[in-house]
Amino acid sequence: MIVLAKSPSFIRGPVCFRKDIHDRLKGLLQEGLLSLHNDPQGQQLLNLFRVDKLVPFRQVYLDGVIALVEEYCALRERSGKRN
Repeated sequence: MIVLAKSPSFIRGPVCFRKDIHDRLKGLLQEGLLSLHNDPQGQQLLNLFRVDKLVPFRQVYLDGVIALVEEYCALRERSGKRN
């Protein structure tokens, strides 16, 4: 078997912080979440959710989804359907 095509990775679920979270606490949480894969207990937690590791968000991760939604909307508009 060989891979004919591969879909780009996608965001499975974001972890969000409140805007007003204290910078020190935000830093501690980020550090802990980004290093979960280095700890046996953290690996167990990640395995529970079938995730290899957590990574910081980058806007580019949404580019594929945005393009797909834009294409969908354009196709619906051309077909005369709304909503």
